[in-house]
Amino acid sequence: MIAPKRSASPLEGDVLKSTKKPSSRNSNSTTDPTETPADVPVGIIASLRLDSKAKRNDLESNQYVDRRDDPVDGSEDQPIGNPGTIPRDDDAEFEKEIKALSNLSGLPFPDDFAHLQWLERINRVAILKRTRIGRSDAILIRRLQIHHKFWTAMEEPTRQTSELAFELFDRYGRLRKEIREHPVNKGTGVWGKELDGEDILLFESIRIEPGYRRQKIGTKVVNAVLDKARRKSTKFFAFVKPGYLVEEIDFEDTEQMLADTEAAEQFFRSLGFRRVGTSGWFAFTDDSSHPSKCLEASDDWNQPHFTQVPQSTVAAFSKLRGPDMVDSRCLQLLQTDLRLQLKDNPGILLDETENTIMHLLALRTWPRSVAYAIDNWPQLKSVRNREGHTPLEALQRLMETSRTTRIEDGKTHVVSDDFRGFNSAQIVSRGVLEGVNMCNLDKVSEDIISRVFTTPKQEFQRIPWASEIQNTLRLKVNCNLRLSGIRSMMDLRGSSGTEEN
Repeated sequence: MIAPKRSASPLEGDVLKSTKKPSSRNSNSTTDPTETPADVPVGIIASLRLDSKAKRNDLESNQYVDRRDDPVDGSEDQPIGNPGTIPRDDDAEFEKEIKALSNLSGLPFPDDFAHLQWLERINRVAILKRTRIGRSDAILIRRLQIHHKFWTAMEEPTRQTSELAFELFDRYGRLRKEIREHPVNKGTGVWGKELDGEDILLFESIRIEPGYRRQKIGTKVVNAVLDKARRKSTKFFAFVKPGYLVEEIDFEDTEQMLADTEAAEQFFRSLGFRRVGTSGWFAFTDDSSHPSKCLEASDDWNQPHFTQVPQSTVAAFSKLRGPDMVDSRCLQLLQTDLRLQLKDNPGILLDETENTIMHLLALRTWPRSVAYAIDNWPQLKSVRNREGHTPLEALQRLMETSRTTRIEDGKTHVVSDDFRGFNSAQIVSRGVLEGVNMCNLDKVSEDIISRVFTTPKQEFQRIPWASEIQNTLRLKVNCNLRLSGIRSMMDLRGSSGTEEN
């Protein structure tokens, strides 16, 4: 696909002159040999921030350690902690910056987060002859002050802090296991547990005015923010989601949006940022020995272009997405109307997320239909969608999301502590995909459940339905502890999967 002609990116200049994807082997393909950026004498100053917050956050005696101990049991659901020292911020230039800002219309910027002790804005403004020609808004987050309530705290300030928290980290601020270890979603694999700790510098917006782009001003602004963070934190990781930073986009023009986002990604790669897994997020560290420093920009992971799904395919399978569709009706359609559609090409992609029919059935949690698909097209169990998930992994991700969060009125609520169990359709569908049987724990005595936990391995199979009980308990379907076992609050209907969703 050839990208349409476009104006210079609002982010930068010299690395954004072409929207074509760079050669997989040519690390200099983002530069334009026909144009040399001018050395513009631009002043970069700080916006006025709340002085009391700066003093409160930058005390030499501030005790927040930069180390984290791994949980003893390896669980991702246990909090972490320990102290570190945050260096005093040298603000010798502060009064000069305030004076300069007083001459600019619309400045200084207000501190919308004055009430949040753990968060501080680091805004930078590019000035040329008393004219503001660019700006960057960033946030410095003292992660260890909020690790015990990371999701809840990060949901409040902005959309970007919320998405950073829920897309990359667990509820205690540690990098999600899937991003560290998944065969696809770890991407290049250069980021790992080191992202579990330290402060976070989040770039929220960067804007260079038209007429001043392609002159390395964006680079100067970003570096100024990084330099400020270095004086305020012993160690931090910087994060950015380039797609957010492209402001001049007609969102009805998909090709333009993709081209501008790709150009923004190239810009941040030129500064040393590298993608975190296969997500939309990029990270940066000052650690010269970090694996990301050895990864060429051209070798960083690139998201594949979206697959165009024919409207005829979308229409043919649209019935399965209806709110009134149930498992039994879906199974009937698979055996009749949709049989010919799937006979010659069972792996046909049904949407832009590259879901197959088995992905769709798994995500709708229709166990009988899933079982039918496995019997007829077993090869689909290993097919991955655009997110890198097999049907089983897609369902596991859905279940984990329902266990930990709930979105209501645009706000993400943390529900882990109030979770009341997966529904029977989810459990049985997962069992079908895993090839294991589940059982109805309500029909199992507490004595037998207790024995599952205490019986030696050599005698384990003597317990009635021992494996099925263990499989069901493994899903942690219940939050009510009774005796030494877990008693389900669900009404599972055996392992036959007869209940409709």
